[in-house]
Amino acid sequence: MKDVNKIDDLKLFLTFFIIYSIFIHWVGWNEESRLLLAISIVDSNSFDINKYKDFTGDRLLINGNYYSDKPPGISFFLSPIYYIFRNLINEQFGENKNNYYLVPQPQFNTTVYLIGTGIEKSVILTIIFGIIFLSSLTGALSVVIFKRLLLIFFDRKTSLTISLIFGFSTLILVYSTVLMGDSFSVFLIILSFYVLQKNIKNRYFISGILLGISCIINYISILSAVLILFFIWKKSSSIEKIIFITSFIIALIPLFIYNFFISGNLFISSYKFADPKMSPCAFGKKYLEYCPEIGTLSFYYTLLIEEINPLRILIFPYRGLLFYTPILTLFFISIYFSYKKNSQITKFSILTFLTYLFANSINPYWFGGSAFGSRYLINAIPFILIPIGYFYQKMKFKFTRFLFFTLAFLSTFHIILST
Repeated sequence: MKDVNKIDDLKLFLTFFIIYSIFIHWVGWNEESRLLLAISIVDSNSFDINKYKDFTGDRLLINGNYYSDKPPGISFFLSPIYYIFRNLINEQFGENKNNYYLVPQPQFNTTVYLIGTGIEKSVILTIIFGIIFLSSLTGALSVVIFKRLLLIFFDRKTSLTISLIFGFSTLILVYSTVLMGDSFSVFLIILSFYVLQKNIKNRYFISGILLGISCIINYISILSAVLILFFIWKKSSSIEKIIFITSFIIALIPLFIYNFFISGNLFISSYKFADPKMSPCAFGKKYLEYCPEIGTLSFYYTLLIEEINPLRILIFPYRGLLFYTPILTLFFISIYFSYKKNSQITKFSILTFLTYLFANSINPYWFGGSAFGSRYLINAIPFILIPIGYFYQKMKFKFTRFLFFTLAFLSTFHIILST
């Protein structure tokens, strides 16, 4: 049976790694902000992107210097890739701005360069291999590790089916083809949870490290770290909890160092330091007349009435999670079956879903910029799918099978169209 599972793992990995790699593409400011930090680290030995600020609008302005407004994790991993190709080809980014398009951005009353025709070969290769190794590879590994996690709860057939749905029919496919860090953070979260479930030696230390790295790549992963801490709270000793928390903090040290160098503080807010030219209504500041001022009735009305709306995140056609991945609607039915079989994992799945839903509902930037779907919910998707495995096992009637596979088909269709 172990040999069969290893063969399944290999087939899953190769299938998804090849598919994800074929569909890699570049979106824009989000990825460019991460790329520019990596380039600056290598070419300027600096965290600021002053030389390249006109290539992206996703930037911070702190004490007169410009920085990426993204978590630095992807940039840290991307910098050695750029270093290799820059030295192999001996080309530095941005040496000739005549090779780039100037694109007006009237909504921001500014103009930025477009990374396109004429781009240096060293940067092209950095982009290609950066996406393949940091997104496509980690996305494919996420599917494999998720299947192994499912084998703890289900038989081989159910585990394969749900892992295929995870890989083909959810946002993991979308974000395994771009350089936004989401597939990488999901991989680390799934692996962290798997390590804890398998009782691997030093599992609390390893799990904490993995979750800390995930937070450096994607700040919202802090929710998963807290949720997993709650999950292990009753079944772990005081020493094990301390090890888990300590290792998590140790993994965050590079982030603390980065924050301190750019702002003088260990903790910074992208909203607070957002470049006002690009983000005129940045949280905590008022640059334009139409921006609601902090502390006023207008501000709280905007936050509580207009912004907190979980329905738009779940079912609205703009970026609703369930609208584009309707297979996940089975979660609400599945918790009935899964609670009977495994109440602990069911409670964890429900809590994960509600936590991420609430956190995104109160986030004015819940849509995630140039993105597809509710990408800030991606970390919750594996744990939403686990209860659906119990529904799949209970399917006895033609209608339930028809419903399951129809929703799976529609989800796959929507996801592939978005890629």
